[in-house]
Amino acid sequence: MPMFTIHVDEMDAWEGVPREVMRIDVDGEDVRIRDDMPNFDYSTPVPVPSSGSCGRTDKKRITYAEDPVLWAWNLPRLLRTPYLRARWGEGSEPPGPRP
Repeated sequence: MPMFTIHVDEMDAWEGVPREVMRIDVDGEDVRIRDDMPNFDYSTPVPVPSSGSCGRTDKKRITYAEDPVLWAWNLPRLLRTPYLRARWGEGSEPPGPRP
C-alpha cells in the first residue's frame, strides 16, 4: 500500500474539467508511475515524452514501462506545467516535514 498517491490531471482549457493522465504511487521503497491511459489525445498540451522522426512518421507516445529513464528526466517538467494539477489520493496524507 502506498504512503501516498499523486494524481496528475489535465485541466481542459475550455470547460475546466479535470481528466486523469497519470498516477504516481510513492511508498517507502519505490515510486511507481501509471501512465497507461488508453485514449491519450495529442491535441492537448500535456507534455508527455514522445518519439517521432522529424515529421516523417506519426508521433508515438512513450509510456513509463517502455522507457523509465526518459520519464525520470521529464517528470519534473510534467509536474510544473500550468495545464496540470496534482492532488492527493483519497485516504493518503502528504509526507510530513523532514526531521
